[in-house]
Amino acid sequence: MNESKEQPIKYHQAAFMYLLNISVYFLVLIFRMPPHDFGRSIYLFYSLVPVFAFVFPYLIYKEYFIFTAILTMVCFMKAIFLLLEIPYYSILIIFIFILNTLTCFMLARAAWNIKILKRG
Repeated sequence: MNESKEQPIKYHQAAFMYLLNISVYFLVLIFRMPPHDFGRSIYLFYSLVPVFAFVFPYLIYKEYFIFTAILTMVCFMKAIFLLLEIPYYSILIIFIFILNTLTCFMLARAAWNIKILKRG
């Protein structure tokens, strides 16, 4: 596959991986988090869900390099913090860490056009 066709595919794959990551993250957060009284800030949380779930993957899908690069750095920092939390929490954190690390890799691969295997 030539380079001009390969780059958009990487962005599209990264967008779908980010959508999967954020969907799992919010499902775990909603169903596994102990009940708390967040007051009015819970409305902010639920209003940000569409931004993270629809706007961010759309911007990645549309190949916005700077946005994707910044999001890669954020995912990388989140992966480091999750790695530090693994000894204190359950196996669920390990799953979230692996999913977040794969998302970070896919975002970096798209943003910087990283090639994994050289083809003939």
